[in-house]
Amino acid sequence: MSESVDLGKLASIVEDVPTLPSVMFEVLAVAEDEKSTAGELEDVIMRDQALSAKVLKVANSAYYGIPRTVETVSRATVLLGFQTVVGLALTVSVYDTLWGAGKGNYLDRRELWKHSLGVATAARLLADTANRKEGAVAFTAGMLHDVGKTILDNFLPEEYSKVVELCQKDGIQMHEAELQILGATHADLGYKVARKWQLPDVLCESIHWHHNAAGADDEYRRSAALISLGDYLTRHAGIGEPLDVVQPELDPAALAIWGGSEADLENVAEELMNSRDKIEAFQT
Repeated sequence: MSESVDLGKLASIVEDVPTLPSVMFEVLAVAEDEKSTAGELEDVIMRDQALSAKVLKVANSAYYGIPRTVETVSRATVLLGFQTVVGLALTVSVYDTLWGAGKGNYLDRRELWKHSLGVATAARLLADTANRKEGAVAFTAGMLHDVGKTILDNFLPEEYSKVVELCQKDGIQMHEAELQILGATHADLGYKVARKWQLPDVLCESIHWHHNAAGADDEYRRSAALISLGDYLTRHAGIGEPLDVVQPELDPAALAIWGGSEADLENVAEELMNSRDKIEAFQT
């Protein structure tokens, strides 16, 4: 086993990661208030013209398949749902913040985006169809589950090169190689940064436990399981090109938490494949 990176160095990385734009804290505050309206959400997002433009670009993408051009954030909110638009704004802000913090070294950001969108899509398909909020939250968690990889790639390039080498040489999962080389995983680091950003608990916990859903507290176990299963389905569908070369195994605990059978999971896998072209073409 390689010598782990000093934990103080990992802590300093968390401090070095830029904060999210101030408008996102206002967006999250609006999202927390159950009395908030689509108009109030629009008012906040529109304070950042770049953010509002990107949210509308995503809303009008082929991925969502809205037949007419959506010209306002409030209209997007009516069509896609309140939590979905909040999630889009948050996802755009997170990736803009992280990708603006460094050029990246080993991660292909386009491939990471496609993988994340695949996981988000699968997680939403796995969510309770009668619970629109669960589906929207699962989608956002899926988009953000691997933010720790971008952070490690930006801030620890030398060490991360060793992670990639070990991962590919020994045929092990990325998080297993990270634990050996760094003493922590991208899920651990992503969780700490999500806490720094004051993201909702369900997103923080889903990021933290997406490789071990059974380890999450009861309140967040199902959300973590949706991401774990979504990651499994996306990897086996070949959506996005990972740095690790070995396919993940199905986590039986995540399957049990979800409550479906392997046959049910295969049905979701087929639905995910039907969305593959839209995922592959999707860009922010």
